[in-house]
Amino acid sequence: MTDRKHILVIEDDPDISNILVDLFSDIGFNTLTAESAVKALNQIKTNNVDLITLDLRLPDKNGNDFLNELAVNSIDKPIVVISANLENLKPNPLVKAVLPKPFDLDNLLNIIGKYV
Repeated sequence: MTDRKHILVIEDDPDISNILVDLFSDIGFNTLTAESAVKALNQIKTNNVDLITLDLRLPDKNGNDFLNELAVNSIDKPIVVISANLENLKPNPLVKAVLPKPFDLDNLLNIIGKYV
């Protein structure tokens, strides 16, 4: 029996967070959530996370700063950015895919399947 993979959803909009949690749970992933960068970093440090979805606009930090913080902490997890503010995204090797909001669920599932 294989262990279930873990996806961390970093999203401050509870409606979008709930949609992603339900979607990932329905297809067999354990899903963790964080509505801020500080909580997300804590989740990453205390849990086995296989993939991260990231909104770029968080209440305590922007997504680019969060990505830099991951690098400073030597955290190397694949990240799928899901955001309405993609024009501000700076290139980062952790970012494996970028989806604009509103996003297509099938497209998201295909991307997730490539990395976990």
